[in-house]
Amino acid sequence: MKVVLTGSQFEDFYPCYLVTDESLVIQGAGRSITKFLPELRHGDPLDKWLAFDRPVATPDARNLVRDRTPVQIRSIDGRLHLSGCVVEQSFGFVFCLSHSPGRAAAWGRLGLTVKDFSIADQSLAVGTAIGLQMTLMDELQETIGNLRRARDEATAASLAKSTFLSVMSHEIRTPLNGILGMTQVMIRDTSDEQTLSRLDIIQQSGAGLLAILNDLLDLSRIEAGKIELESIPFDMSEVLSGAHSAFTALANKKGLSMRLDIEAIQGRYIGDPTRIRQIVYNLLSNALKFTESGRVELRAYSVENGLEIVVTDTGIGIAPEKLSEIFGEFNQADTSISRRFGGAGLGLSIARDLATMMGGSIMVKSRLGEGSRFTVRLQVVRTGDPEPATDGVEDAPATSSLGSLRVLAAEDNDVNQLVLRTILEQFGVTATVVKNGREAVDAWAGQPWDIILMDIQMPVMGGVEATRLIRKQEAETLRQPTPIFALTANTMTHQLPEYEAAGFSGLIAKPIQVGQLLQTLLDMVAAPGSEPSG
Repeated sequence: MKVVLTGSQFEDFYPCYLVTDESLVIQGAGRSITKFLPELRHGDPLDKWLAFDRPVATPDARNLVRDRTPVQIRSIDGRLHLSGCVVEQSFGFVFCLSHSPGRAAAWGRLGLTVKDFSIADQSLAVGTAIGLQMTLMDELQETIGNLRRARDEATAASLAKSTFLSVMSHEIRTPLNGILGMTQVMIRDTSDEQTLSRLDIIQQSGAGLLAILNDLLDLSRIEAGKIELESIPFDMSEVLSGAHSAFTALANKKGLSMRLDIEAIQGRYIGDPTRIRQIVYNLLSNALKFTESGRVELRAYSVENGLEIVVTDTGIGIAPEKLSEIFGEFNQADTSISRRFGGAGLGLSIARDLATMMGGSIMVKSRLGEGSRFTVRLQVVRTGDPEPATDGVEDAPATSSLGSLRVLAAEDNDVNQLVLRTILEQFGVTATVVKNGREAVDAWAGQPWDIILMDIQMPVMGGVEATRLIRKQEAETLRQPTPIFALTANTMTHQLPEYEAAGFSGLIAKPIQVGQLLQTLLDMVAAPGSEPSG
């Protein structure tokens, strides 16, 4: 029986059909082809719009029919990929095609519908789509699993890094405490100029190592997102003039002019004075380091939505091609810089990150051999004029008043014990020193103390546990709380909340800065209502 199909019926069977003559000149095309190639016209050569992937060479139409060769055709623009066979009819050669299942992932992007498939291939299309969906779901689950593993690995790596830095910070600070502590003691004990000069070198070297350690810790905190900015009122001129004063002695020693111009920004602001001071310290330190003659200037101006702090120097300058690199971690403008001037190349990176965290930025202009100009723009809010200076401020109590203080110190390291005893003896203070937290609790229970200096990492019982136990017993017995200061090398940001929660009154970081320790003791004497025991 002979079956005759109308044009529309044939389209339903083969919506991707093509009719050509023996020379492969197009005589007609189905709706699914003209949908994507609307400019295709009767009489166009087939290779104007379509190319054969199989056979590779442009074939002979009669050979395709005779050999029943499967064909694979793609559009020149790469969107359509068709496969099928060729039959010969009285009106020409008919390419009976369908959209290639191997390209099913692109069907949705092409906007194919059921009408783009032959009746015979519609079930195949549905099955392929379902299979594709299942494959994609498997791939999605695998991707989710990979992301979870990557997250867990990153978390573990971050924890390991924090643990490593915490341990190394403690281990490096502990011997530095001995070096810098005893150096400060010896400086106070001698008047010989040559000895003082040598001790000054030791102190500067130790301070330089401590600065590198602090920079590494800050960098780690920034990367981990563990730096929390304060938002407190402060006097901007005090912050900037304090930074200027801190470097004036070094400038004078190098024979440099150190200028300060901050009249335009005097007043009280809301922000983080500690981090602003750190940014300015880093910029001034760099300016003085790289300036051999001339001047260093610190200026500040009010601008819209904040202020600008500008540090200018007449130093060695930076080559234009190096300007984009100087804010990178461990980067310096030239490898010879670290050999000639020292430094780890972290200060500018940290300053930039801190400025960015405060909604600001740092820009630099420089000319090689002429100097540099760093401009910090900060979004800080001015809240009012500076507070008037208080007249008749009493001088701090003399160190002679410290002799009656009852000081209990818990420290397990023999060198640190010696350093602490020696520093305190210079102030006329004789401390009772115990070797662990358990002994500190027992000593506290035995008599009253004016202040307790508590190390954190100790055998038997650590400082945090001992402080919690003392605070608990104070609450139970209604005993007046004793000021307890953490005297420790463990000073990473994530450790500080634990100290506060345990009930510490404050923190004195190792290496011990004699001035900070002295001020803490003087505060104990000057505190309202405080009467040293004894």
